[in-house]
Amino acid sequence: MAVCSEEIVKQLGNLPGHIRAYSYVNQKDILEKADVVIFHGGLNTLRDSLLAGVPMIICPRAFDQEGNAKRVEELGAGIALANNRPETLWRAVRLMLSVPSYRENSFRMGETLRKSGTVEEGIRWILSCIGTKDGKMPAEAGAEDCVEQACSGR
Repeated sequence: MAVCSEEIVKQLGNLPGHIRAYSYVNQKDILEKADVVIFHGGLNTLRDSLLAGVPMIICPRAFDQEGNAKRVEELGAGIALANNRPETLWRAVRLMLSVPSYRENSFRMGETLRKSGTVEEGIRWILSCIGTKDGKMPAEAGAEDCVEQACSGR
């Protein structure tokens, strides 16, 4: 599991041998090896999970997370939980591991994402739609700078 700080890792104390806690992990690398992912339903983890074909257990807390969780359920790529009590999570994990269609649907949706292009391509397409009548991006708008800023998280 990944937690937000080294202090929390220390507070967890001794964990069973099959559980490790880190203050940071490379999410994409971990998801490539994961059988299931449990998270709050944010778009970054949702997208990375689909790209890795990993079924999802979502415990939404705020903002767009509930809507994301409902859509994942509709697509059959995971389930949403109203609570995250250990017994509920345990049953959910067992369900994800025992019903192959969750992984299959997650993988299928990941294939759709891969075919849809990159974030950069999407940004360029949006900017081209707001360009001049000839479809060119207005130079004075600094469109390439907008793409660079959007893709670098600035």
